Amino acid sequence: MTPNVFCTTALCISIAILVTFIVAGVFLHKSDLRGKRAERKYNLFLTPFRIAVFGFFLAAVVMFYPVYYTAYLGTEGESLRTIESVLLSVHNTLRLFVLDGEFDVVYGMLSGNAALSESVRVIYTIYASLLYIVAPTLTAGIVLFFFKEASALFRYALHFRSDVYIISELNDQSIALAEDIITNNPRKERRIAVFADVYDKYEEEVYELTARAKKLGAICMRNDLNEISLKPHSGKIYRKFYLVGLNEDVNIKQAIRLIERCRAIKKLNTPSTQIYVAANSTESEALLNSVEFGDIKVRRLNENRNLMLSTLLDCPIFEKAVEVGEQKEISIVIVGLGAYGVEMLKALCWCGQLPGYVVRIHAFDRELNCEAKIKSVAPELLKYNRMVMEGEPYYDLNFHGGIDVNSYEFLTELSEIERVTGAFVTLGNDELNIETAMKMRMQFGRDHIAAKKVIPPIWAVVYSTTKTQAAKASGLKSIQGEDIGIRFLGDAASRYTLKALECEELETMGLKSHKHWVKHDMDGNPDPVEEKAAEDKYNKYEYYRRASIAEVIYLIFRTRLVKDCDADTLMIYEHRRWSAFMRSEGYVYLPERSDIAKTHPSLIPYDDLSEKEKAKDGIETERDDRRNAEVYSKK
Repeated sequence: MTPNVFCTTALCISIAILVTFIVAGVFLHKSDLRGKRAERKYNLFLTPFRIAVFGFFLAAVVMFYPVYYTAYLGTEGESLRTIESVLLSVHNTLRLFVLDGEFDVVYGMLSGNAALSESVRVIYTIYASLLYIVAPTLTAGIVLFFFKEASALFRYALHFRSDVYIISELNDQSIALAEDIITNNPRKERRIAVFADVYDKYEEEVYELTARAKKLGAICMRNDLNEISLKPHSGKIYRKFYLVGLNEDVNIKQAIRLIERCRAIKKLNTPSTQIYVAANSTESEALLNSVEFGDIKVRRLNENRNLMLSTLLDCPIFEKAVEVGEQKEISIVIVGLGAYGVEMLKALCWCGQLPGYVVRIHAFDRELNCEAKIKSVAPELLKYNRMVMEGEPYYDLNFHGGIDVNSYEFLTELSEIERVTGAFVTLGNDELNIETAMKMRMQFGRDHIAAKKVIPPIWAVVYSTTKTQAAKASGLKSIQGEDIGIRFLGDAASRYTLKALECEELETMGLKSHKHWVKHDMDGNPDPVEEKAAEDKYNKYEYYRRASIAEVIYLIFRTRLVKDCDADTLMIYEHRRWSAFMRSEGYVYLPERSDIAKTHPSLIPYDDLSEKEKAKDGIETERDDRRNAEVYSKK
């Protein structure tokens, strides 16, 4: 092979390698943006930058190979000359990366070989010059990356006695959580927030999130959450993990691996290790119920249910009830039966079982048979709708299906409702929610002028923190400066706080409520074995926490709103509340209980219960949870 052909071939191979690896890096970068490389455990090394550096290294080795093969080792044997040429090419490439390479090596081969054509010599010179210039730049990137990683690890290790809050992903929700962790610290505890799986990207949104994280003093690590070392910190601190990525399936997989990892280490297998998993699906609850936690605290974060609970506690829904005859009527309009709308409807059915109150709900949805959304998850909730039976819950559910909020028909049907004490707009889109809320307020205003109807408060689900903060700053007002009466709820800054996610106060009160079913001796002391078993069930299974927290929330409202009610009536209404809650959970009546089939023999009128079952409702009227509810309601 002539020197001309040999150098041209090597040049083409080198360029092909360089282009191939650059394209691979770009493809990998785009895959990251589309979220297709969520499982980084097996491909952590294959980052776009590392792929590009490796390709550049190979391209430089191939570029140097003809230099040593033709110019310096021409007197050696064929095999030995090849080996030595490769080794020297690698050596000179390494020198190239540390700014120690000499271009004379290449220039001498090109100028001293008369067999090379002028065009090959020029192209080879330009290409080699480009590699000589770019190589030190890449080295600087590698050094900066190393020191950046080393700095993050060093800062992480320095917080030996600080509570560690590790967040699985950097996004709008998680940055709101980190801001609450760092800035809302009334006890002045030593805390450090750590973001896992943070990759350097140049997109504006990611850059802004990273800048906000650094401004908070949070540590950003490239490692996956399950690859961050947990050993450098004291065993007496809290280690809290928040798996709040946008991919629920990834959150669950990470949680299962993390639970297994922490359970296997004695120092980590304690209640001070806490794992919170953002997942709304029934599948996620079933999977976590099947995993052995050890002594670790594990909680599933159902975003829609959490938002529903905070709505019940923070919005004056029941306080806006109006007197109709001898009762107070709570008449709520829900626009949009998505996941949150369904949760609100179900919650109002059980929470509204208060002596002297009646609940009416009007649900609007674009789907023609929208009540099927309730029937599929809670069949007996609809079966007993508007059914007047002594000792059974009563609620009045009205479904307006096939209604487009942009149609005149929507405003017409809204106007035909006799009275509305509150309205929720939850259509899954901030802009549409705000626009629909404004239309509803317009119609309520017209009805007020024409028929003297009361203008109810409107709550619109708006996920944008920026929009919510802007509305809170001065309130939504008309051009005359009048308060429009629309409030936003559901933004990331309010949903992603430690209080909203961990529900520590509600869980503590719920545990007390749950343990009231434990047998007591003659002196009123609980059986320690049964008490421990009850506490373990409460911590393990979400169903028990949901049921107990629902009871606590009901007690909060009963304490606020119901006065001078006799114990027998309270017992009846407690059974009504429990029946509505169980039906909202999907349970139906059958003479045998099965939590798999969701059947329960006590879903019957209060008077049909055995004396033993009635006694359970009596326990509730005497418990000290009522005092807890009073304390909570004053906050």
